[in-house]
Amino acid sequence: MVGFDQVYAWEMTLLEPNDYWRRVPPRWKPHWHFFNVPIQADLQHADSPLRYIQEMAKPSDFVAFKLDIDLPDMEMPIALKLLSDPSVAALVDEFFFELH
Repeated sequence: MVGFDQVYAWEMTLLEPNDYWRRVPPRWKPHWHFFNVPIQADLQHADSPLRYIQEMAKPSDFVAFKLDIDLPDMEMPIALKLLSDPSVAALVDEFFFELH
């Protein structure tokens, strides 16, 4: 079993904050980071999950990245950037992707 010490999640659909956080188990809340905005493929954009990986992960970290946003126009640029940019790809140990 793998235990994660941090989880970063983005959701484009606007959610009611109290309802959302009520569903997150209390023991996970200190480790859970939630952004209720669309993700971006551009590494320079503040809402790029790949930028977060570049800025926060070290080669010794175990990084799992799940990309499942059901919008091919957003997913494909992010997936291709991850797979083609060694500065990001070298930091990701597991990449989970459902092609839509």
